[in-house]
Amino acid sequence: RTVPIARLESARARLPHRPSSHAKTRAHIGERSIMAKWGEGDSRWIVQERDDGTNPNAWHWVERNLFKWSEEKLTELLVGVDLNVPVVEGYAKITTLTKFEGDSSVSTRKGGKKFGCFDLSFTLKWSGRAATSSAEDLDDDDVEVKGEIKVKEFCSTNDEDEYEYTVSVSDGKSEVKELLKSRVEKTVEATLLPYFRQFASELQAL
Repeated sequence: RTVPIARLESARARLPHRPSSHAKTRAHIGERSIMAKWGEGDSRWIVQERDDGTNPNAWHWVERNLFKWSEEKLTELLVGVDLNVPVVEGYAKITTLTKFEGDSSVSTRKGGKKFGCFDLSFTLKWSGRAATSSAEDLDDDDVEVKGEIKVKEFCSTNDEDEYEYTVSVSDGKSEVKELLKSRVEKTVEATLLPYFRQFASELQAL
Protein backbone atom coordinates (compact mmCIF):
# COMPACT_ATOMS: atom_id res chain seq x y z
CA ARG A 1 0.00 0.00 0.00
CA THR A 2 1.42 3.35 -0.99
CA VAL A 3 1.28 6.22 1.56
CA PRO A 4 0.98 9.69 0.06
CA ILE A 5 4.08 11.85 0.54
CA ALA A 6 1.98 14.69 1.92
CA ARG A 7 0.72 12.44 4.74
CA LEU A 8 4.31 11.39 5.68
CA GLU A 9 5.48 14.95 5.83
CA SER A 10 2.49 15.90 7.97
CA ALA A 11 3.21 13.05 10.43
CA ARG A 12 6.92 13.95 10.62
CA ALA A 13 6.05 17.56 11.44
CA ARG A 14 4.03 16.44 14.47
CA LEU A 15 7.02 14.48 16.01
CA PRO A 16 8.97 16.25 18.84
CA HIS A 17 12.31 17.65 17.69
CA ARG A 18 15.36 15.64 18.91
CA PRO A 19 18.71 17.24 18.11
CA SER A 20 21.51 14.93 16.99
CA SER A 21 24.42 14.04 19.32
CA HIS A 22 26.66 16.38 17.32
CA ALA A 23 24.17 19.19 17.76
CA LYS A 24 23.99 18.47 21.48
CA THR A 25 27.76 18.63 21.76
CA ARG A 26 27.90 21.94 19.93
CA ALA A 27 25.08 23.29 22.06
CA HIS A 28 26.79 22.46 25.35
CA ILE A 29 30.37 23.52 24.61
CA GLY A 30 29.77 26.76 26.43
CA GLU A 31 28.36 24.94 29.46
CA ARG A 32 31.20 22.49 30.20
CA SER A 33 34.96 22.31 29.86
CA ILE A 34 36.42 21.01 26.60
CA MET A 35 38.47 17.79 26.81
CA ALA A 36 42.23 18.33 26.83
CA LYS A 37 43.85 17.52 23.49
CA TRP A 38 47.13 15.62 23.37
CA GLY A 39 50.08 17.44 21.83
CA GLU A 40 48.60 20.92 21.98
CA GLY A 41 50.34 22.05 25.15
CA ASP A 42 47.29 21.80 27.38
CA SER A 43 48.53 22.15 30.99
CA ARG A 44 46.33 19.27 32.10
CA TRP A 45 48.66 16.86 30.27
CA ILE A 46 51.81 18.20 31.93
CA VAL A 47 53.18 16.17 34.86
CA GLN A 48 55.27 18.25 37.23
CA GLU A 49 57.35 17.43 40.30
CA ARG A 50 55.75 18.50 43.54
CA ASP A 51 57.59 21.30 45.30
CA ASP A 52 57.46 19.39 48.60
CA GLY A 53 58.99 16.27 47.02
CA THR A 54 56.18 13.97 48.12
CA ASN A 55 54.98 11.00 46.08
CA PRO A 56 51.19 10.73 46.76
CA ASN A 57 50.08 7.12 47.14
CA ALA A 58 53.49 6.02 45.75
CA TRP A 59 52.16 6.87 42.29
CA HIS A 60 55.56 7.39 40.68
CA TRP A 61 58.36 4.84 40.33
CA VAL A 62 61.12 5.92 42.72
CA GLU A 63 64.68 4.53 42.73
CA ARG A 64 67.18 5.36 45.47
CA ASN A 65 70.90 4.90 44.92
CA LEU A 66 72.27 3.06 47.95
CA PHE A 67 75.80 2.32 46.78
CA LYS A 68 77.43 4.36 49.55
CA TRP A 69 75.12 2.93 52.20
CA SER A 70 75.93 -0.60 50.98
CA GLU A 71 79.66 -0.04 51.26
CA GLU A 72 79.32 1.34 54.77
CA LYS A 73 76.92 -1.42 55.87
CA LEU A 74 79.08 -4.28 54.56
CA THR A 75 82.15 -2.68 56.17
CA GLU A 76 80.27 -2.49 59.47
CA LEU A 77 79.12 -6.12 59.20
CA LEU A 78 82.33 -7.76 57.98
CA VAL A 79 85.38 -5.97 59.35
CA GLY A 80 86.55 -7.79 62.47
CA VAL A 81 84.71 -11.03 61.66
CA ASP A 82 86.50 -14.19 62.77
CA LEU A 83 86.94 -16.57 59.83
CA ASN A 84 86.50 -19.57 62.11
CA VAL A 85 89.83 -21.24 61.58
CA PRO A 86 90.04 -24.15 64.07
CA VAL A 87 91.65 -22.84 67.26
CA VAL A 88 94.22 -25.63 67.34
CA GLU A 89 95.50 -24.45 63.95
CA GLY A 90 95.53 -20.69 64.55
CA TYR A 91 93.15 -17.86 63.78
CA ALA A 92 92.25 -15.45 60.98
CA LYS A 93 89.99 -12.40 60.84
CA ILE A 94 88.86 -9.79 58.32
CA THR A 95 90.66 -6.46 58.70
CA THR A 96 89.53 -4.25 55.79
CA LEU A 97 86.99 -3.98 52.97
CA THR A 98 88.40 -2.48 49.74
CA LYS A 99 87.83 -2.24 45.98
CA PHE A 100 84.08 -1.90 46.38
CA GLU A 101 82.36 -1.81 42.98
CA GLY A 102 78.95 -2.29 41.40
CA ASP A 103 75.41 -1.01 41.94
CA SER A 104 72.93 -1.03 44.78
CA SER A 105 69.48 0.55 44.99
CA VAL A 106 65.93 0.25 46.29
CA SER A 107 63.03 0.81 43.88
CA THR A 108 59.50 1.63 45.01
CA ARG A 109 56.68 0.89 42.56
CA LYS A 110 53.11 2.13 42.51
CA GLY A 111 51.40 0.96 45.66
CA GLY A 112 54.54 1.14 47.79
CA LYS A 113 56.03 -2.27 46.93
CA LYS A 114 59.81 -2.19 47.38
CA PHE A 115 62.55 -4.08 45.57
CA GLY A 116 66.12 -4.16 46.84
CA CYS A 117 68.61 -4.69 44.01
CA PHE A 118 72.38 -5.07 44.18
CA ASP A 119 75.21 -6.36 42.04
CA LEU A 120 78.48 -5.95 43.93
CA SER A 121 82.06 -7.10 44.07
CA PHE A 122 84.69 -6.27 46.68
CA THR A 123 87.85 -7.46 48.38
CA LEU A 124 88.21 -8.41 52.05
CA LYS A 125 91.70 -8.28 53.49
CA TRP A 126 92.41 -10.73 56.30
CA SER A 127 95.26 -11.53 58.63
CA GLY A 128 96.01 -14.40 60.98
CA ARG A 129 98.58 -16.55 62.74
CA ALA A 130 99.18 -20.25 62.72
CA ALA A 131 99.22 -22.28 65.92
CA THR A 132 102.40 -23.98 64.73
CA SER A 133 104.37 -20.79 65.42
CA SER A 134 106.78 -21.15 68.30
CA ALA A 135 106.25 -19.06 71.42
CA GLU A 136 109.36 -16.96 70.82
CA ASP A 137 108.06 -15.99 67.36
CA LEU A 138 104.63 -14.72 68.43
CA ASP A 139 105.74 -11.08 68.28
CA ASP A 140 107.58 -11.55 65.00
CA ASP A 141 105.85 -9.88 62.03
CA ASP A 142 107.05 -12.72 59.79
CA VAL A 143 104.78 -15.12 61.68
CA GLU A 144 101.67 -13.16 60.75
CA VAL A 145 99.93 -14.22 57.54
CA LYS A 146 98.03 -11.74 55.39
CA GLY A 147 95.77 -12.36 52.47
CA GLU A 148 92.63 -11.39 50.58
CA ILE A 149 89.17 -12.74 49.83
CA LYS A 150 87.75 -11.51 46.54
CA VAL A 151 83.96 -11.64 46.55
CA LYS A 152 82.24 -11.62 43.14
CA GLU A 153 78.76 -12.29 41.77
CA PHE A 154 77.23 -10.96 45.01
CA CYS A 155 73.99 -10.12 43.26
CA SER A 156 70.34 -9.99 44.30
CA THR A 157 69.35 -12.10 41.27
CA ASN A 158 71.84 -14.87 42.05
CA ASP A 159 71.36 -17.83 44.35
CA GLU A 160 73.67 -17.93 47.36
CA ASP A 161 75.66 -20.81 45.90
CA GLU A 162 76.49 -18.60 42.91
CA TYR A 163 78.48 -16.10 44.98
CA GLU A 164 82.18 -16.48 44.25
CA TYR A 165 85.03 -16.40 46.79
CA THR A 166 88.70 -16.39 45.85
CA VAL A 167 91.16 -16.70 48.75
CA SER A 168 94.82 -15.71 48.41
CA VAL A 169 97.80 -15.15 50.72
CA SER A 170 100.60 -12.62 50.34
CA ASP A 171 102.69 -12.09 53.46
CA GLY A 172 104.00 -14.62 55.94
CA LYS A 173 106.29 -17.61 56.28
CA SER A 174 105.80 -20.23 53.62
CA GLU A 175 105.22 -23.03 56.13
CA VAL A 176 102.12 -21.36 57.56
CA LYS A 177 100.70 -19.50 54.56
CA GLU A 178 99.25 -22.53 52.83
CA LEU A 179 97.89 -23.90 56.09
CA LEU A 180 95.83 -20.78 56.84
CA LYS A 181 94.81 -20.30 53.22
CA SER A 182 93.36 -23.79 53.05
CA ARG A 183 91.48 -23.30 56.32
CA VAL A 184 90.00 -19.95 55.25
CA GLU A 185 88.89 -21.47 51.95
CA LYS A 186 86.93 -24.11 53.87
CA THR A 187 85.19 -21.68 56.21
CA VAL A 188 84.71 -18.50 54.18
CA GLU A 189 81.30 -19.27 52.63
CA ALA A 190 79.61 -20.47 55.82
CA THR A 191 81.12 -17.56 57.74
CA LEU A 192 80.07 -14.78 55.38
CA LEU A 193 76.60 -15.93 54.27
CA PRO A 194 74.75 -14.89 57.48
CA TYR A 195 76.15 -11.36 57.12
CA PHE A 196 75.18 -11.23 53.43
CA ARG A 197 71.64 -12.27 54.32
CA GLN A 198 71.46 -9.54 56.95
CA PHE A 199 72.69 -6.99 54.44
CA ALA A 200 70.04 -7.99 51.86
CA SER A 201 67.29 -7.88 54.51
CA GLU A 202 68.25 -4.42 55.75
CA LEU A 203 68.56 -3.08 52.19
CA GLN A 204 65.06 -4.31 51.37
CA ALA A 205 63.65 -2.59 54.47
CA LEU A 206 65.00 0.88 53.63
